[in-house]
Order: sequence, then C-alpha cells, then structure tokens
Amino acid sequence: MRVADLIGRDVYNRDGALVGTIDDVVVHRRDRVTGAVLSMGGFLGFGADKAVVPVRQLRLEGDRVVAPNLTREVMERVDNYHSRDWDRVDPARTVGATAR
Repeated sequence: MRVADLIGRDVYNRDGALVGTIDDVVVHRRDRVTGAVLSMGGFLGFGADKAVVPVRQLRLEGDRVVAPNLTREVMERVDNYHSRDWDRVDPARTVGATAR
C-alpha cells in the first residue's frame, strides 16, 4: 500500500477497538525499521500521544487497517515517538502492510 494511502487512516485491534490514527510513516535512522506513527487521544490533533508501530504489524482487512495484537494499554507503554530518531518516508513509496 502506498504511504499516502495509509496516512490519516484509523488503526483497530482484533477486537475492533480503535487504537490510534496513522499520522505518518517513518524509517528509523539507526536500524532502518519502517514504522507507522500512531496518534492516540488529544483533540483535533493537539495533545495526542504518539508512538511508532512497525508496519509489519499492520494488516489490511477489507478497508480497515488492523494491528491484531495492539491494545490501548500496550500503546501507552510504548516509547513515545521522537522525530529526531526517524526520517519520513516518501508518500509515493509502497510499504508492506499485508492484505487479508
């Protein structure tokens, strides 16, 4: 799926609970892992917590993006996103969220 098509999409867990919204797709400067920056909470994008989830954990199920093993509790324990550690991925690039 193209990065531009992922940005702005909601991510759900296997139970159908909303986990967050994809704000960006990034690659780690050191280990080159590609991740989706998920925004959780906040109001109109302000005050939201952000965490990175490896793209390999995302699945496309119909028109939904699903991260089967994520819960809000897991996301709250993940290190917060720090932009200094990540580079943005070109929006035209294709990433490997798997279809189901």
